[in-house]
This record gives sequence, C-alpha cells and structure tokens, in this order.
Amino acid sequence: ACSIMRANLELGLSGKYDMLKAALIPSQCDTLKCVCENFKVAVPKVPVIGVTIPNNRTIQAAHGQLLDEFDYLSQVQTADCRPMPLEEAFAVYEEYRAVMMEFINTVPDYLTTISPKVRHLILKAAWFMDKKYYTAQMRELLDALKARPKEDFTGKKFLVTGIMLDAEPVLELLEELGVAVVDDLLCHESMQFRTPTRAGGTVESKL
Repeated sequence: ACSIMRANLELGLSGKYDMLKAALIPSQCDTLKCVCENFKVAVPKVPVIGVTIPNNRTIQAAHGQLLDEFDYLSQVQTADCRPMPLEEAFAVYEEYRAVMMEFINTVPDYLTTISPKVRHLILKAAWFMDKKYYTAQMRELLDALKARPKEDFTGKKFLVTGIMLDAEPVLELLEELGVAVVDDLLCHESMQFRTPTRAGGTVESKL
C-alpha cells in the first residue's frame, strides 16, 4: 500500500477527518479498493461513498458507465449531505477552475508574498472547503493581490512536478534557500483544474 493511502487511513483513525460530511473514495487501484472498505470500519463518523470512474472515457461503453455513475452519486444522500443538481454543481466547479487558474497565473507577480508554503496551503485548502465559499474567498484574495504593486523577486524560480509536494519542512526550506514556486504540474494541485472543459452543451455532452 502506498504511503498516501496509509497516511489517509491514519488521519481518519486519528479523527482528523471527522468534520467531513462524507468521503468519496474511488477504486482506481487495488489499494483504493481495500481502503474504501477499511475506511467504513476505521472511520465510522464519516460516511463512505464508493465511486468507480472509467479510465478510458473515449469509448461509448465507458461514457455510458460514467453517466450511470454520476446518476448514482446524485441520488446518494447522508444525514448532512444533499447533492445539488449536476448542471448546478458543474457550474460551481467551472467557476472554481477558472479562479484557480487565475491564481496560478497571478502568483509569479507576487513571489515574495506567496511563498512556496503559502502557495501550497492556499491550494490545499480547496480540498477541504465548500467550493462555492472557497471560490469567493479566492476572488477576494486575487483582488487584494492585484491591488498591490508587482513584486521584484530575485531568487530562483521553480516549476514543481509529480504527485504532491506536501511536506511543510521542505516548503519552508525552499523559502530559506530563496526559491519560489512559479507553477506546478502536481496531481495534488493544478493538475486538478488545469484542463478546461469544452464550451457549450450540457454536462452530459462534455463528458
């Protein structure tokens, strides 16, 4: 089992996820399949909703299966969690993705204020906050940043890649060494919202 899955389960066991209304756990690998079942026992305060997303959505069978999966998820409810209509949810996420890319593109102008650790924590917060509320907060942050003069950063500028860069001591060390993160290709960060969806049509036609 990879360290990410072990860490997730450990955080659940320690109560760090008790504030969640539910946890969507996919089944993209053998470990995730086991974690989905283990989570139900290990973290009883957080309802688990299993989800299976096809890896190849270009074939018709996978397209239909994905639609069926979304239809299933739209009907799953817990005591504190009521899913919104798919079109409405899609619009919320579209706005979120646009704001996040605006933030990513603005950061290089404010590398003194937005240190590697600050940048990471801002992006990480999106995993734990309501997207509509988070997007509003990001708009306020962007307005505040853009109201200030652009900063002249003289240190080294890095593009980080991989799965995640989540270790705060490493992020703090980058700042001490005069390194700024100007962009990323991290699965945990901008790879989640970097690719725009097709314009026009319904959510179904965009899948």
